[in-house]
Amino acid sequence: MAHKKAKPATGKADKPPAPAHNHHHVRGSAMATATATALHPQFRPPPRASRRLRQYLTLPSSVLIRAPVRASAASASASASAPAQREAAAGVPWGCEIESLESAASLERWLTASGLPEQRLAIQRVDVGERGLVALKNIRKGEKLLFVPPSLVISANSEWGCPEVGNVMKKNSVPDWPLLATYLISEASLERSSRWSSYIAALPRQPYSLLYWTRPELDAYLVASPIRGRAIQRITDVIGTYNDLRDRIFSKHSDLFPEEVYNLETFRWSFGILFSRLVRLPSMDGRVALVPWADMLNHSPEVETFLDYDKSSGGIVFTTDRSYQPGEQVFISYGKKSSGELLLSYGFVPKEGTNPNDSVDLLVSLKKSDKCYKEKLQALKRNGLSEFESFPLRVTGWPVELMAYAFLVVSPPEMSQHFEEVAVAASNKSPSKPGLNYPELEEQALQFILDCLHYANWLSDPMNAFVWANKPISMATLAGYQALELERQELVVAAKVAGLVVAAMVARGGDQAVLRKREAEAGDGGVDISMNDDDATKGSANEGYLAKVFDEEVDNDDIVDEKPQEEDTDVAKKKQCIRHENGVAEDASTGPAEDHSSGAVAETAPTGGALPQAEQSKESNGADD
Repeated sequence: MAHKKAKPATGKADKPPAPAHNHHHVRGSAMATATATALHPQFRPPPRASRRLRQYLTLPSSVLIRAPVRASAASASASASAPAQREAAAGVPWGCEIESLESAASLERWLTASGLPEQRLAIQRVDVGERGLVALKNIRKGEKLLFVPPSLVISANSEWGCPEVGNVMKKNSVPDWPLLATYLISEASLERSSRWSSYIAALPRQPYSLLYWTRPELDAYLVASPIRGRAIQRITDVIGTYNDLRDRIFSKHSDLFPEEVYNLETFRWSFGILFSRLVRLPSMDGRVALVPWADMLNHSPEVETFLDYDKSSGGIVFTTDRSYQPGEQVFISYGKKSSGELLLSYGFVPKEGTNPNDSVDLLVSLKKSDKCYKEKLQALKRNGLSEFESFPLRVTGWPVELMAYAFLVVSPPEMSQHFEEVAVAASNKSPSKPGLNYPELEEQALQFILDCLHYANWLSDPMNAFVWANKPISMATLAGYQALELERQELVVAAKVAGLVVAAMVARGGDQAVLRKREAEAGDGGVDISMNDDDATKGSANEGYLAKVFDEEVDNDDIVDEKPQEEDTDVAKKKQCIRHENGVAEDASTGPAEDHSSGAVAETAPTGGALPQAEQSKESNGADD
């Protein structure tokens, strides 16, 4: 079956959706346009400003952004004036506006006619997410809902509407993620000839995804967040995957894969859908799939239920972990994710105080001035660690692995016989998780963590929120508001952790006067973490992308406690800054010079270019979008 060509762009920008009032999430696409590279926001974040810990601890609650979101006529007019932006604004020629109930109702009718059992839920406009599933009747805790049959699930085994395209993809052993991304585009291009036309028509034309953020937006809005590096890496991976497919497959079968259908813009859309909606089904051997209807469920950090295959009924279900009244929105969990991870995969930031999994990542390093530097580094390497390691911080405290690493950093030479034991504890690879009892080092270790927090200093001045609070904003500006809210929440986490460290030190007999002095003096240094424009905006067709395992973020594990396995450009840049702060001058001919000053640390963005890791991978603050 030949592909129908995609409809040409009309040049008419889609009207930005009017968000529901009283949102419990701060969310939005980076731009109303999809491929524009120029940035024309009314929002321009100020330069990074250092903040002392005492200012963090007294952050006024009124800083929370509660800005009205409305389209700017000036912004829309400016966008319409540029042909490139007009073409980009059209996006893909399929899908719908995110808040569309008409397309959702058509989807429900098609699903019912195709075998979906009678539902106790209905699609409606909701406060949390533009669309969501609400209860039609009283629902008790422990009830199973949905029962979506496998015949209505899209997986790597689904039948292709254009068999020739499917045969080529399978013949080339394309992995599940790029296979499903191509499948979505293929079915969408067939329009009503595709069995999935009603489902695709109900998908958002432009998902709330960081894949639509431009490089200037990433640099400007996420400069203060560790998520920036992961966002850049993810965009790089998607671009690289598309380039691999184009060079290895599409260019050799141009009759089946016309460029007007299979291009970077359509792959940005399809990967945005996968990042936000793909789920892993534990009872089906961990198979990843798109589950129509179920992906209209929104996320709540207050619930723990997730989708899975129910063998007894032969359908995809979830079991409620609370009761619901008629008209009340029903939620599932997308996984125990921080606000940054939710923004990265689903395009939204939960309301402050609602996400118990909020965390920020902190990069720590050995001190090169340490007389035992080489011995400690060898102990770390034997346990899969390096000179630089990243650890997550939560409002409830810090992981035991970070404390173990801190013990190793401050251990004196006379404790060299314990280096291996401490490195094992820092690696999180010991099944017994041995406890470390070094009371004589505890205060020094806590001070090391506190110094790390001061040095990281990744948070911009949140007081500028007052300047932006009442400005009319375009879709591009929504990126700034989301980034600011994420940044503010990360600031709160860092502040609370710092407060816990100070309290722990005081409780252990630390000199309070010294602590106050250190607190007042710390945090004035800045770290240049800028990157070259070419570092991550270009994906190349190399051997790594198609072979890349994109599945690593779609599981039922809590990734907050996982340390990054790879290093991205942000980390490399920050390490260079750390070495500079330590007095280390690196030369291409001589290599790193020996350091004779105190160690330093900086924050890092966890790396990866994987797709969503969650019990439920869903779009924006809801499965729906």
